[in-house]
Amino acid sequence: QSTGEINYTFNTPQTSLGILSACNDVEEFIQYTIDDEPTVILLDFINASFYTDGSNYNGPSLNISGSDNANSCFYLFGVLNESQYLGTYDNLDWNDIEDTGFNIQECLGMSSENNNITYNLTAIGEVGDYIDINFSGTYEDYEGNPHSITGLLHVLRDQ
Repeated sequence: QSTGEINYTFNTPQTSLGILSACNDVEEFIQYTIDDEPTVILLDFINASFYTDGSNYNGPSLNISGSDNANSCFYLFGVLNESQYLGTYDNLDWNDIEDTGFNIQECLGMSSENNNITYNLTAIGEVGDYIDINFSGTYEDYEGNPHSITGLLHVLRDQ
């Protein structure tokens, strides 16, 4: 099987893409792998919204969520650069009103301490078109245990 084009940003000297899934039967997906655990792939209950006027934030905002019937969930929130949406972002600092970046802490038991995840926003289409983000890095959970994570979002923009 094959899939359409998915945009990536490669960082030298090495970029981890995690596990790549591709097939025509899947219209949108969220996938991520934590440590050496099985990859979580969410295909249903996906919602992606982009707001150009982030009235409560420093810039435009992005919300992407997904879940399945096995109690897996994913929630990403981002505050984007004002003029150039596409690009590389780090972890969003909730305490810094001027900060831009992404946050995926809510569903994953992720602490804000020692969060070294890099997010690459490579496409943000109009409503009905794709939003593509890949991410990888390390973080600590709420007990201070270190983890690694890689992931990919290829989702249709709902609003």
